[in-house]
Amino acid sequence: MTVINTNIASLVGMTNVENSTNELNTSLTRLSTGLKINSGEDDPAGLVASNTLGSQITAINQSITNSNRANDVLSTADAGLQQISTLLDQVRSLVQAGLNTGGLTPDEQQANQNQIDQALSAINTISANTTFAGEGLIDGSKGYTTQITAANAAKINSYSLSSVAFSGNSTVNLNANIKTAATQGTLYYGFVSGGLSSNTTLEVAGAGGTDVVNLSSGSSLSNVKSAINGVTSATGVIATQTAAVYGTATFGTAGSNNGLTFTDIQGKASNPSPSQSSSPRRLPTRLCRSAARRPRTP
Repeated sequence: MTVINTNIASLVGMTNVENSTNELNTSLTRLSTGLKINSGEDDPAGLVASNTLGSQITAINQSITNSNRANDVLSTADAGLQQISTLLDQVRSLVQAGLNTGGLTPDEQQANQNQIDQALSAINTISANTTFAGEGLIDGSKGYTTQITAANAAKINSYSLSSVAFSGNSTVNLNANIKTAATQGTLYYGFVSGGLSSNTTLEVAGAGGTDVVNLSSGSSLSNVKSAINGVTSATGVIATQTAAVYGTATFGTAGSNNGLTFTDIQGKASNPSPSQSSSPRRLPTRLCRSAARRPRTP
Protein backbone atom coordinates (compact mmCIF):
# COMPACT_ATOMS: atom_id res chain seq x y z
CA MET A 1 0.00 0.00 0.00
CA THR A 2 1.43 3.41 -1.06
CA VAL A 3 1.76 6.17 1.64
CA ILE A 4 2.31 9.84 0.70
CA ASN A 5 4.65 10.52 3.65
CA THR A 6 6.96 7.84 2.37
CA ASN A 7 6.74 8.72 -1.30
CA ILE A 8 10.46 9.29 -1.84
CA ALA A 9 10.07 10.21 -5.49
CA SER A 10 7.63 13.04 -4.74
CA LEU A 11 9.84 14.40 -1.92
CA VAL A 12 12.87 14.48 -4.21
CA GLY A 13 10.84 16.23 -6.88
CA MET A 14 9.61 18.84 -4.38
CA THR A 15 13.14 19.51 -3.19
CA ASN A 16 14.33 20.03 -6.75
CA VAL A 17 11.47 22.43 -7.43
CA GLU A 18 12.31 24.43 -4.29
CA ASN A 19 16.01 24.65 -5.27
CA SER A 20 15.08 25.74 -8.76
CA THR A 21 12.73 28.36 -7.34
CA ASN A 22 15.45 29.73 -5.02
CA GLU A 23 17.97 29.89 -7.85
CA LEU A 24 15.39 31.59 -10.04
CA ASN A 25 14.66 34.15 -7.30
CA THR A 26 18.38 34.82 -6.86
CA SER A 27 18.85 35.34 -10.58
CA LEU A 28 15.83 37.64 -10.79
CA THR A 29 17.13 39.65 -7.80
CA ARG A 30 20.56 40.07 -9.41
CA LEU A 31 18.96 41.05 -12.71
CA SER A 32 16.69 43.59 -11.06
CA THR A 33 19.38 45.20 -8.82
CA GLY A 34 22.34 44.74 -11.11
CA LEU A 35 24.38 43.53 -8.11
CA LYS A 36 26.08 40.22 -7.75
CA ILE A 37 25.96 40.37 -3.94
CA ASN A 38 22.56 41.24 -2.52
CA SER A 39 22.75 39.54 0.87
CA GLY A 40 25.25 37.92 3.16
CA GLU A 41 24.44 34.47 1.86
CA ASP A 42 25.66 35.40 -1.60
CA ASP A 43 29.22 36.20 -0.49
CA PRO A 44 29.87 37.18 3.17
CA ALA A 45 33.45 38.37 2.61
CA GLY A 46 32.49 40.10 -0.59
CA LEU A 47 29.59 41.86 1.18
CA VAL A 48 31.98 43.31 3.81
CA ALA A 49 34.32 44.54 1.09
CA SER A 50 31.40 45.92 -0.90
CA ASN A 51 30.04 47.87 2.10
CA THR A 52 33.50 49.33 2.81
CA LEU A 53 33.93 50.44 -0.78
CA GLY A 54 30.41 51.84 -0.80
CA SER A 55 31.15 53.97 2.28
CA GLN A 56 34.32 55.31 0.68
CA ILE A 57 32.49 56.13 -2.53
CA THR A 58 29.82 57.99 -0.56
CA ALA A 59 32.48 60.03 1.29
CA ILE A 60 34.29 60.84 -1.97
CA ASN A 61 31.08 61.98 -3.62
CA GLN A 62 30.32 64.23 -0.66
CA SER A 63 33.86 65.61 -0.76
CA ILE A 64 33.37 66.47 -4.41
CA THR A 65 30.12 68.25 -3.51
CA ASN A 66 31.89 70.16 -0.74
CA SER A 67 34.68 71.17 -3.12
CA ASN A 68 32.19 72.45 -5.65
CA ARG A 69 30.42 74.48 -2.99
CA ALA A 70 33.71 75.87 -1.69
CA ASN A 71 34.60 76.83 -5.25
CA ASP A 72 31.29 78.71 -5.48
CA VAL A 73 32.11 80.57 -2.26
CA LEU A 74 35.57 81.52 -3.53
CA SER A 75 34.18 82.61 -6.88
CA THR A 76 31.67 84.89 -5.14
CA ALA A 77 34.35 86.43 -2.91
CA ASP A 78 36.74 86.79 -5.84
CA ALA A 79 34.14 88.69 -7.86
CA GLY A 80 33.66 91.17 -5.01
CA LEU A 81 37.42 91.56 -4.51
CA GLN A 82 37.95 92.23 -8.21
CA GLN A 83 35.42 95.06 -8.10
CA ILE A 84 37.08 96.49 -5.00
CA SER A 85 40.49 96.24 -6.67
CA THR A 86 39.19 98.17 -9.68
CA LEU A 87 37.79 100.90 -7.43
CA LEU A 88 41.05 101.13 -5.47
CA ASP A 89 42.96 101.60 -8.71
CA GLN A 90 40.60 104.45 -9.56
CA VAL A 91 41.16 106.02 -6.13
CA ARG A 92 44.92 105.76 -6.54
CA SER A 93 44.73 107.37 -9.98
CA LEU A 94 42.60 110.22 -8.63
CA VAL A 95 44.93 110.79 -5.68
CA GLN A 96 47.90 110.90 -8.04
CA ALA A 97 46.05 113.37 -10.26
CA GLY A 98 45.26 115.53 -7.23
CA LEU A 99 48.97 116.08 -6.63
CA ASN A 100 49.04 118.28 -9.70
CA THR A 101 47.73 121.28 -7.79
CA GLY A 102 49.21 123.70 -10.28
CA GLY A 103 47.39 122.19 -13.24
CA LEU A 104 43.96 121.60 -11.68
CA THR A 105 41.42 124.19 -10.75
CA PRO A 106 39.71 124.02 -7.34
CA ASP A 107 36.53 122.76 -9.03
CA GLU A 108 38.44 119.93 -10.69
CA GLN A 109 40.10 119.00 -7.41
CA GLN A 110 36.72 118.96 -5.68
CA ALA A 111 35.30 116.79 -8.48
CA ASN A 112 38.16 114.32 -7.99
CA GLN A 113 37.50 114.30 -4.26
CA ASN A 114 33.81 113.64 -4.83
CA GLN A 115 34.68 110.72 -7.11
CA ILE A 116 37.06 109.34 -4.46
CA ASP A 117 34.31 109.58 -1.82
CA GLN A 118 31.88 107.75 -4.11
CA ALA A 119 34.44 105.01 -4.82
CA LEU A 120 35.07 104.50 -1.10
CA SER A 121 31.32 104.36 -0.48
CA ALA A 122 30.98 101.77 -3.27
CA ILE A 123 33.77 99.69 -1.69
CA ASN A 124 31.89 99.64 1.61
CA THR A 125 28.69 98.65 -0.19
CA ILE A 126 30.37 95.81 -2.09
CA SER A 127 32.01 94.57 1.10
CA ALA A 128 28.68 94.51 2.93
CA ASN A 129 26.71 92.87 0.09
CA THR A 130 29.17 90.18 -1.00
CA THR A 131 27.48 87.22 0.69
CA PHE A 132 26.96 83.50 0.14
CA ALA A 133 23.93 81.79 1.66
CA GLY A 134 23.38 84.91 3.77
CA GLU A 135 26.93 84.94 5.22
CA GLY A 136 29.25 87.89 4.59
CA LEU A 137 32.50 86.94 2.90
CA ILE A 138 34.71 90.04 2.83
CA ASP A 139 33.19 92.29 5.51
CA GLY A 140 35.35 90.88 8.32
CA SER A 141 32.46 89.04 10.00
CA LYS A 142 33.66 85.52 9.29
CA GLY A 143 35.17 83.74 12.26
CA TYR A 144 37.66 80.90 12.00
CA THR A 145 38.34 78.13 14.50
CA THR A 146 41.75 76.51 14.21
CA GLN A 147 42.80 73.34 15.99
CA ILE A 148 46.24 71.78 15.97
CA THR A 149 47.56 68.54 17.39
CA ALA A 150 50.58 68.24 19.63
CA ALA A 151 52.47 66.45 16.86
CA ASN A 152 51.85 69.24 14.32
CA ALA A 153 52.53 72.01 16.85
CA ALA A 154 56.24 71.14 16.83
CA LYS A 155 56.36 71.74 13.07
CA ILE A 156 55.25 75.39 13.31
CA ASN A 157 57.97 77.97 13.87
CA SER A 158 55.79 81.09 14.07
CA TYR A 159 52.28 82.32 13.35
CA SER A 160 50.32 85.57 13.27
CA LEU A 161 46.67 86.53 13.72
CA SER A 162 45.10 89.20 11.53
CA SER A 163 41.74 89.02 13.33
CA VAL A 164 40.26 87.16 16.29
CA ALA A 165 36.63 86.13 16.91
CA PHE A 166 35.79 85.98 20.63
CA SER A 167 32.83 83.60 20.10
CA GLY A 168 30.48 85.64 22.26
CA ASN A 169 32.99 86.49 25.00
CA SER A 170 33.80 90.14 25.58
CA THR A 171 37.40 89.43 26.65
CA VAL A 172 40.04 86.77 26.11
CA ASN A 173 42.89 86.11 28.54
CA LEU A 174 46.33 86.11 26.91
CA ASN A 175 49.74 85.25 28.33
CA ALA A 176 52.56 87.35 26.85
CA ASN A 177 56.29 86.87 27.37
CA ILE A 178 58.34 90.07 27.06
CA LYS A 179 61.73 89.32 25.50
CA THR A 180 63.01 92.92 25.32
CA ALA A 181 61.82 95.68 27.64
CA ALA A 182 60.84 99.03 26.14
CA THR A 183 63.44 101.77 26.42
CA GLN A 184 62.94 105.42 27.27
CA GLY A 185 63.68 107.92 24.53
CA THR A 186 65.64 111.06 25.41
CA LEU A 187 65.72 114.34 23.50
CA TYR A 188 68.86 116.50 23.64
CA TYR A 189 69.24 119.91 22.10
CA GLY A 190 71.24 123.08 22.68
CA PHE A 191 68.96 125.09 24.95
CA VAL A 192 69.80 128.73 25.18
CA SER A 193 68.35 131.55 27.21
CA GLY A 194 64.97 132.42 25.75
CA GLY A 195 64.20 128.98 24.32
CA LEU A 196 64.91 127.46 20.93
CA SER A 197 67.23 129.57 18.83
CA SER A 198 65.36 128.76 15.58
CA ASN A 199 62.23 127.13 14.23
CA THR A 200 62.38 123.37 14.77
CA THR A 201 60.39 120.46 13.35
CA LEU A 202 60.15 117.15 15.26
CA GLU A 203 58.90 113.88 13.78
CA VAL A 204 57.34 111.90 16.63
CA ALA A 205 56.81 108.17 16.01
CA GLY A 206 55.28 105.71 18.44
CA ALA A 207 53.09 102.64 18.69
CA GLY A 208 50.03 104.60 17.59
CA GLY A 209 51.56 106.21 14.51
CA THR A 210 53.69 109.14 13.37
CA ASP A 211 53.05 112.87 13.53
CA VAL A 212 55.02 116.06 12.96
CA VAL A 213 55.37 118.79 15.59
CA ASN A 214 56.40 122.30 14.54
CA LEU A 215 58.08 124.46 17.18
CA SER A 216 58.73 128.14 16.71
CA SER A 217 61.81 130.06 17.73
CA GLY A 218 61.89 130.78 21.46
CA SER A 219 59.95 127.64 22.51
CA SER A 220 60.84 126.45 26.00
CA LEU A 221 61.16 122.93 27.35
CA SER A 222 57.58 123.15 28.61
CA ASN A 223 56.42 124.15 25.12
CA VAL A 224 58.24 121.14 23.63
CA LYS A 225 56.64 118.79 26.14
CA SER A 226 53.15 120.25 25.57
CA ALA A 227 53.53 120.01 21.79
CA ILE A 228 54.53 116.33 21.93
CA ASN A 229 51.75 115.48 24.38
CA GLY A 230 49.31 117.30 22.10
CA VAL A 231 49.69 114.53 19.52
CA THR A 232 49.75 111.61 21.98
CA SER A 233 46.42 110.31 20.70
CA ALA A 234 47.93 109.96 17.22
CA THR A 235 51.40 108.69 18.16
CA GLY A 236 51.13 107.05 21.58
CA VAL A 237 54.20 109.02 22.75
CA ILE A 238 54.07 110.73 26.15
CA ALA A 239 56.68 113.38 27.01
CA THR A 240 57.88 114.26 30.50
CA GLN A 241 60.33 116.97 31.53
CA THR A 242 63.19 116.05 33.85
CA ALA A 243 65.52 118.62 35.33
CA ALA A 244 69.21 118.12 34.59
CA VAL A 245 71.77 117.62 37.36
CA TYR A 246 74.38 120.36 37.18
CA GLY A 247 77.95 120.38 38.36
CA THR A 248 81.02 118.18 38.18
CA ALA A 249 81.46 114.73 39.68
CA THR A 250 84.84 112.95 39.89
CA PHE A 251 85.20 109.18 40.22
CA GLY A 252 88.58 107.61 40.99
CA THR A 253 90.39 104.86 42.83
CA ALA A 254 93.73 104.54 44.50
CA GLY A 255 96.64 105.06 42.17
CA SER A 256 97.41 107.62 39.52
CA ASN A 257 95.92 108.52 36.14
CA ASN A 258 92.82 106.39 36.67
CA GLY A 259 90.16 108.94 37.59
CA LEU A 260 87.17 109.88 35.40
CA THR A 261 85.61 113.35 35.46
CA PHE A 262 82.14 114.17 34.04
CA THR A 263 81.36 117.85 33.51
CA ASP A 264 77.93 119.32 32.71
CA ILE A 265 78.12 121.28 29.44
CA GLN A 266 75.81 123.95 30.86
CA GLY A 267 78.49 124.79 33.37
CA LYS A 268 80.69 126.00 30.51
CA ALA A 269 80.50 129.29 28.70
CA SER A 270 80.06 127.51 25.35
CA ASN A 271 79.49 124.00 24.13
CA PRO A 272 82.68 121.94 23.71
CA SER A 273 81.71 120.98 20.16
CA PRO A 274 78.79 121.61 17.79
CA SER A 275 77.88 117.90 17.79
CA GLN A 276 76.92 118.11 21.46
CA SER A 277 74.12 120.57 20.68
CA SER A 278 72.61 118.72 17.75
CA SER A 279 68.90 117.95 17.77
CA PRO A 280 67.82 114.41 16.86
CA ARG A 281 64.54 114.62 14.97
CA ARG A 282 63.00 111.23 15.52
CA LEU A 283 61.56 109.91 18.79
CA PRO A 284 61.07 106.17 18.25
CA THR A 285 59.76 105.22 21.70
CA ARG A 286 56.78 105.97 23.88
CA LEU A 287 58.45 108.11 26.52
CA CYS A 288 60.83 110.98 25.88
CA ARG A 289 62.45 113.32 28.37
CA SER A 290 64.86 116.22 28.15
CA ALA A 291 68.13 116.22 30.01
CA ALA A 292 71.51 117.88 29.64
CA ARG A 293 74.24 115.93 27.82
CA ARG A 294 77.28 115.17 29.93
CA PRO A 295 80.39 114.61 27.77
CA ARG A 296 83.37 112.84 29.21
CA THR A 297 86.40 115.10 29.45
CA PRO A 298 89.80 113.58 28.92
